[in-house]
Amino acid sequence: MSWIEKCPLRVFLLRLPLAVSLITLMMLSLLSTAFGLMSRGETAGAASQAKKVKSISVVKPEISRLSLKKGSKYRLKTEILPKTAKNKKVTYRSSKPSVVSVSSRGILSAKKAGAAKVTVRATDGSKKMAGIQVKVVKKLKKVSKVTLNTGKVTLYVNGTGGSDKKAGSDGKAGQCKLWAKILPKNATEKKAVFQSSDRSVASVDQSGTVKAKKAGTAKITAYAADGWGKKATCTVTVEQGASSDQASQKPAVPSASPVPTPPAAPSATPKEDGVYVLAEQNRAAQILLDANGADFEGLKLIADCVADDVKLVADADMDVITKTEELKGTPVIAGSIGNHALIDSLIREGKLDVSAIRGKWETYKIEVVENPVEGIPQALVVVGSDKRGTIYGMFHISEQMGVSPWVYWADVNPAKQQTVSFRYSQIETVSKEPSVKYRGIFLNDEEPSLGTWVNNFFKGEKGRKIQRKIL
Repeated sequence: MSWIEKCPLRVFLLRLPLAVSLITLMMLSLLSTAFGLMSRGETAGAASQAKKVKSISVVKPEISRLSLKKGSKYRLKTEILPKTAKNKKVTYRSSKPSVVSVSSRGILSAKKAGAAKVTVRATDGSKKMAGIQVKVVKKLKKVSKVTLNTGKVTLYVNGTGGSDKKAGSDGKAGQCKLWAKILPKNATEKKAVFQSSDRSVASVDQSGTVKAKKAGTAKITAYAADGWGKKATCTVTVEQGASSDQASQKPAVPSASPVPTPPAAPSATPKEDGVYVLAEQNRAAQILLDANGADFEGLKLIADCVADDVKLVADADMDVITKTEELKGTPVIAGSIGNHALIDSLIREGKLDVSAIRGKWETYKIEVVENPVEGIPQALVVVGSDKRGTIYGMFHISEQMGVSPWVYWADVNPAKQQTVSFRYSQIETVSKEPSVKYRGIFLNDEEPSLGTWVNNFFKGEKGRKIQRKIL
């Protein structure tokens, strides 16, 4: 009898290789199944992410405004990206159905003279949306033709100015002026809406001023403001001019304590003309100030005024906060260069370029910044070259909402809106320096006339608030 036969564990020893083999096969099978599930999960997750709506835009009309004759109809056309999005359904809503109603298929019906905003929203939970302003008139004379003073122009980065009379007429210009002619002369809407195909190459404001940004080619289009499709284009070629140092031909003088230049924000692809929502469904964005900034006290007064304007227009409460950790949604961030920690960090990180206003007098820049801090998808940043520049920028938001400076003193109440939103091309701007550096107002007979009125009708804190409204 062999030693295996005498061993009490002989059965176990004989079957051990088979057991190990079976266990090994079972483990490999489980691992294969697990990896397969993981792989399918990652693929499904990626596919799900890819199929989410990333942007929604109204492509008909081509601009974000439309004029309709009372009693007429118009069908909106929207574009959903990416084209592989799983759920391409959208909902439509009018801020004033009594003026213009909209069906579930995007058909507008002009009811009576007035203005309303029509919003298109994705239904897949992505919160993507777009909107247009609709104006209803009793009689509509459509634009038949739009022409520009030139169809082609060459500009230069760091060019030496430009002409207001003729595009590109004074040599190596850095900017030029486009003039749009609207026909017929009795058209209901006599203005043009300017847009650039690539704002990183050449920007254009609504007065038609084109500015060179970087070398490349862009098309500037002047659309008839009635939204019925008439337009004219100008091809702008931007060439690299001499740098500011080369143009001045002055040797660089090393600084005793050089300040590093913030990296330029990536501009390989033009920024999409999206929509920023300030207030919607009785909820408003926050406005973040820096309590440690030297300009805080003044900015707090103006932030409260802007919050009052939002309440007046959208019946929504805008919270004025001072702590970054309290940020949520898509807030407004307001402050001047060097007086707001978060804005200064955005400048250092290259997310915000303030070269156009740095060192200037009472200027501001408004820009939508993506992912300003972790967990915040976007914010509307109002940055001023100084305190008063920031104040003007904040009031620019009120102006874009339709709030008049005479809202208190002359009871000029703005139109109510369920949703207050702006296209990037509408709200983003860089202001110019004031043509008169020092300005002021003079109140004749402020005492005793105005002072007596305030003291009699507005006691205590209310009286101080009235004085602030004057100032």
